[in-house]
Amino acid sequence: MAQPKIVNAGVKALLSMPLTHRIASKDVMILRFRGRKTGRRYSLPVGYHRGGDSVLTTTDDRWWRNLHPEGQVRILIRRKWFSATAAALPEHDQAIAGMTELVAASERYAGWLRIGKEPDGTPSRTDVEREFAGGRIPIRFTRLAPSTGKI
Repeated sequence: MAQPKIVNAGVKALLSMPLTHRIASKDVMILRFRGRKTGRRYSLPVGYHRGGDSVLTTTDDRWWRNLHPEGQVRILIRRKWFSATAAALPEHDQAIAGMTELVAASERYAGWLRIGKEPDGTPSRTDVEREFAGGRIPIRFTRLAPSTGKI
């Protein structure tokens, strides 16, 4: 479900203040990118998990369709800006694998999405499939590099 603009503005404000950013940025980052057709600048707070040299998020909104094919974005994680390459994973098998990886690594994210666990402790395939069927897809950010420029 897409977040109302007022909620996004509030979360972005929290992430812009040094004291509250430290707390909020454990689970939420700011994503900035330019629209592929209009060049309009977008700035969105999104939940995330950073694992190794990539970052994963999901969305059930349509903003990901506005990413440039090259996927050049900036992300703010823990008060540090990174340039990155974003790739949406809308195909079924990639989406299920990406969402499963994300919720397996982040119990908080699993809670946000209401994804339970199987008896063996892995994320519920049924719950992950439900989220995909509802329009949720993962986006993977790779090639992270420190950034000071603008998108």
